[in-house]
Amino acid sequence: MRTTLTLILRLLVDSNEPEALRGAIQAVSSKKEHTFNNGQSLLEWLRIWQKSCLEGAPESPQFISDEDVQKGVQDNPSRSPTQEGS
Repeated sequence: MRTTLTLILRLLVDSNEPEALRGAIQAVSSKKEHTFNNGQSLLEWLRIWQKSCLEGAPESPQFISDEDVQKGVQDNPSRSPTQEGS
């Protein structure tokens, strides 16, 4: 079954660091905003939402914090927190 999840992406642009990819993302259906400080973190949040949709719960993932995502990306850049159970 196909599911559509509408997200709001807030991209923070700093002219002193034009290559930096930072911002926040949230589901339209949620008030919870999740931050990212690099492309890998942004992709991780997208994978988390994708997994939530596949499990039938497309709301904002309450079980994972911004810090968990950042720590998972920093600790092991080749393996994301959503892949832990794989």
